[in-house]
Amino acid sequence: MTRVTLLAVLACVTLSGLVGGCYTPTLTQSAHEHAHQWKSVARRDRLALNEDIDAVLQTDRPSRLTKWHDQ
Repeated sequence: MTRVTLLAVLACVTLSGLVGGCYTPTLTQSAHEHAHQWKSVARRDRLALNEDIDAVLQTDRPSRLTKWHDQ
């Protein structure tokens, strides 16, 4: 009996996460705003990934310029 109850609770939690997860609009955002937020996050992540790959492979030209402030 306990095993069946635990399985039922686990199934409910899993289904509620899939149905109402992070991809649905919230009460404070419209569907368009929510989609725009996800698109901008994906764009930023894609650009950061390209910079990380370039840094690892050292494909950028050598430069004396830096994006960090130093003295």
